[in-house]
Amino acid sequence: MVWRRILTCLGIFLAACGGEPPAPRTVGVDIQFRLGKTGTDPLDGVDRLRFTATPESAGKTGVAEFRLPPPSRHFRVSLPVPAGPFRLLLECLRGDQVLSRGRSPMVNADGVDSLLVPMVLGRVGESTQMAQLPRPVWGAAAVATPSGKVFVFGGAESGKSSFEFEGLLGRLQVYNHWTGTVCAQGEGDCPPAPPSLWRGLFTATRLPNGQVVVAGGVNEKGQPAMETVLFTPETEQFETAAAPVHVAAHAAIVLPDGKILIVGGRRWDGAAWKISNRVGVLSLNPPAYEEAPELLFEPRLFANLAPMPDGSVLIAGGEDELGKPVRGLERWRPGQVEQLNAGEAAAIWQDGRTGGVSTLAAGSFWLILGGYDGKQSQAGGVAWDYGARTPQFRNVRLTRPETPAIEGTIPRHQHLGWMLEDGSLLLMGGRRTLPNGSSGFVQSIERITAIGLDRNTVVGTVVRAGNMSGRALFAVAGLPDGNLAMIGGYREVEGRPVPAPEIEMYTP
Repeated sequence: MVWRRILTCLGIFLAACGGEPPAPRTVGVDIQFRLGKTGTDPLDGVDRLRFTATPESAGKTGVAEFRLPPPSRHFRVSLPVPAGPFRLLLECLRGDQVLSRGRSPMVNADGVDSLLVPMVLGRVGESTQMAQLPRPVWGAAAVATPSGKVFVFGGAESGKSSFEFEGLLGRLQVYNHWTGTVCAQGEGDCPPAPPSLWRGLFTATRLPNGQVVVAGGVNEKGQPAMETVLFTPETEQFETAAAPVHVAAHAAIVLPDGKILIVGGRRWDGAAWKISNRVGVLSLNPPAYEEAPELLFEPRLFANLAPMPDGSVLIAGGEDELGKPVRGLERWRPGQVEQLNAGEAAAIWQDGRTGGVSTLAAGSFWLILGGYDGKQSQAGGVAWDYGARTPQFRNVRLTRPETPAIEGTIPRHQHLGWMLEDGSLLLMGGRRTLPNGSSGFVQSIERITAIGLDRNTVVGTVVRAGNMSGRALFAVAGLPDGNLAMIGGYREVEGRPVPAPEIEMYTP
């Protein structure tokens, strides 16, 4: 009896203090959604709508369904919504199939009877053009903020080749995903940014706390960018740090202690750029960059890096000073660089690869997919199995359920990859070079799933997951509504790179 009374009183106390979430209440929600300029109309074939309100904390508040699609791009519905901040998910269905999807920014209906909610609606598995850059660039970085803006900076507006810049380098440009507007630095109300942000052949590395470190690169005078820049997406503010990294065309990765490892690239000797076999460590608190005494066995540009569970970093691929792929696998540890015996990798790795997508996949595999071997773009890829008793490279076999007679991905390099929340991997865009030297730009988006080990081969499934405008060296940002923004890049006209202005949205 005593325990029952205590529990009863405790329940009354928790209810009075908010221990139980308040019941959802119904409010009028004005949905104002924006569509892309190309592709399938997201409302084609839709016979019902489903709305789900998800609180900022956890869980979800009931589902409201409507049998008919909205009569216009701006409509009003009555929905049960939770107290406090929440996101609204809109799914457009035909039967049980979700054809299109949109998510709102974080909104709050406390104390109001109606609410205006912006939303961008996309067709699942398709891309659509949303806007254009005022100053098209390639080789830029793109960082999305919680407010739905995408900050685009760096890269090149013109050049003799994709890595030989001339003229202006990319100023800050900001795309607002909810309104579709784009501004360029120095125009209108575009936010300020330090001039040292204008650079090419740099790295933009995300720290565990979400901040992005912009390091190294070449300025408009062809000399090193003299400052390291720190961008905080939550505040949309830039800070400069007196820790110059005098390298370009390098690779960078976050170490377990929060510092950044800088690998290879071209090193400025005070008068000229020279290919480097150096590694260095960039610290931000306090700001400092220090070259390490240990040296790479092979100097390389644009290397692939992967963090290992023991804190070491694997280094593979990249290219030499003549643009030829670098062979061999190296492992960095503080104070040491060692060459790894890749077992039968001589046959698998062949002549090395440059311009491939590098990612850690489910299990214990480091995948390098696509790339250029010095003669042609490659399909499929290789995998370093670091969980095996004897770590080694393994062949990758990717089957295509749509065309069982054809295996592997579309040959491509200078493309991008994106790991989705379900562990599958997207391969997007890029360039395809044939053995005869002719080349074009890939429009296909492919999705790789079910990665695992079958005897001595890493296997997976690849399916076509949509199209985009063909281009290479573009930037990708993950938007707060779950879509992806694909920005800038380059194509070629008469053998010279031409920057692509498109800002496209892809809905996974």
